[in-house]
Amino acid sequence: MRTTIQYSTVARSIDKLSAAHTTDIHELQLSLTSIESAERSFSFTSIIDVSYKPFSDGSGFLYVHTDEGVFSFHVIESPNTFIQTFKKITKRK
Repeated sequence: MRTTIQYSTVARSIDKLSAAHTTDIHELQLSLTSIESAERSFSFTSIIDVSYKPFSDGSGFLYVHTDEGVFSFHVIESPNTFIQTFKKITKRK
């Protein structure tokens, strides 16, 4: 069983004459034991909570609270199903 949600990252570059940014789309994957991003993997044993802060444009930040800190992911769609599935797997309320 795998549940996924897309998130975006922005890379900015500046040179003497111009500034540019590149937006990349990645998937945050929820498995039975972890949440995995393009950059790292979060074991359920290190995750304290998962929360969401929506913006008025429909996107928002999904926060993964761990014992190493809070990691944010800019998501385009509502992560409610992702969060509910995480809480169901880990039996957190």
